[in-house]
Amino acid sequence: MPPEQLRQVLIDLLDPKERKGTGKAKGTEYLNGILRGEIPIVVTCAIGMTACVIWLALHELRTFMHLDRGAEVNKGDGLMRIALYDESWTGYARRAESPIVVSAQ
Repeated sequence: MPPEQLRQVLIDLLDPKERKGTGKAKGTEYLNGILRGEIPIVVTCAIGMTACVIWLALHELRTFMHLDRGAEVNKGDGLMRIALYDESWTGYARRAESPIVVSAQ
């Protein structure tokens, strides 16, 4: 997949409103912050497979952006703060001792 198409897929994933053109779109801004290392993120999913694909896509896109537009990516300290939670959300939520915080956002 070409890098710009991959970028759009990640933007749509982060903010479906941006794809639909409704509400205040934050996907592009959020993705840029992740790629610059300004916004930390933990990638997880229901069964563990999708999170790995998203993690890899973010790293691939950052590599492309670094090679193509190094100055844009390196506005932060240059470190990408992305973690992969290597257990499924389902497994985590099943354990009684697992804290689950629900945000109003």
